[in-house]
Amino acid sequence: MTPEQRRERASLAARTRHRGPDDPSVDDDRRRFAVDRLADHIREVVESAPAPTAEQIERLRGLLPSLHRPL
Repeated sequence: MTPEQRRERASLAARTRHRGPDDPSVDDDRRRFAVDRLADHIREVVESAPAPTAEQIERLRGLLPSLHRPL
């Protein structure tokens, strides 16, 4: 975890303590933090792996819609 991610995690923890875990703004912040970490991880994996084939890209792309959950 980068220093920036650690700061954001600490800030999120403080907001959660201050506003409560069920506050809508805390939910938004938690979601943004999780997506940012996921994006960083995906970027690292993609940069370190050999170039995928078109078929592999489509398979990976197919995973993204299943991540959507109604709020």
